[in-house]
Amino acid sequence: MQEQKKESKRITVKKAKQRRSLEEEGDTSMELDDDNYDNRKRKKPNLSSEKLQVQKEKNTRTLFIGNLPKDVTKADLKKVFAEFGQIENLRFRSLAPADPTLSKKVVAVKKSVHDGRSTLNAYVVFGTERDAKAALQKNGSKFGGNHIRCDLADAAQVHDHRRSIFLGNLAFDIEEEEVRAHFAECGNIEGTRIIRDPKTGLGKGFGYLLFSSADSVLLALKLNNTDLRGRLLRINRSVKKAKAAKTERPSAKGGRPPVKGEGSSATGERPSAKEVIMQKHEGPKPTNKLPKLGHKEKRKDKKVKRKTTATNAVKKMTAFNRVKK
Repeated sequence: MQEQKKESKRITVKKAKQRRSLEEEGDTSMELDDDNYDNRKRKKPNLSSEKLQVQKEKNTRTLFIGNLPKDVTKADLKKVFAEFGQIENLRFRSLAPADPTLSKKVVAVKKSVHDGRSTLNAYVVFGTERDAKAALQKNGSKFGGNHIRCDLADAAQVHDHRRSIFLGNLAFDIEEEEVRAHFAECGNIEGTRIIRDPKTGLGKGFGYLLFSSADSVLLALKLNNTDLRGRLLRINRSVKKAKAAKTERPSAKGGRPPVKGEGSSATGERPSAKEVIMQKHEGPKPTNKLPKLGHKEKRKDKKVKRKTTATNAVKKMTAFNRVKK
């Protein structure tokens, strides 16, 4: 009886958590928090194959709009995007709550946004996929003083690292427009992305900048260690994750870090190719310890010891008899 009660209690708690998460996040298939919407792992609801197909079709005609001013209304957005076609649904997302106890749904309805955030994101569902693609021409345009970013909700993000830079040591409450203004002299900017905490909405201190041309990256790199909001920026080229991990690790296979004394010097450097070849030819270094014996070897060793002991005993008895005679 006790086990059944525990099992039923566990199922009830699990269902309550699932219901709460769905209420807070709304449509999870298109719930994209903050500006790192394209590379975050999204929760996949347990949908049937038919519902999944319907949801995928809906995503193809859904437009993501980022960096909107927080005082924007649905009527304002409809005025701008109604020219591209019929709008079925419109909802706001990525609102940093003023009160952390409020759910995301309540924050979106009441517009109870944190004072440290001045932007939010939105999703616009059009009647057809063609209308949603036509609305992409608004990407980079100004809306309420901000340069908005537009993209399809189901778009496979292929980031061009040749035209991008990594920004480090950013202020936690910095906004995209401030970053854009700092790099405006380098060339045309396609997109600004500040990595934010999904719960608080505040920045994590780093982000990315995408230019229209790769030549702008060279100009942007010259602004390394320049001051922005009282912080010295750290600017590097944007690289793929796999490549970055390879440069950080001592080997591509994830070997252990170098130890002092190894390699060509005592500074902990990796051994050269010549030293590796020499070590292979020389073989393993001699040690004072004897190799460990397996189970079979131990049995053989015991038999040998017994034979030698018996032989020694016979020899001793023979020598004793000779002396006695």
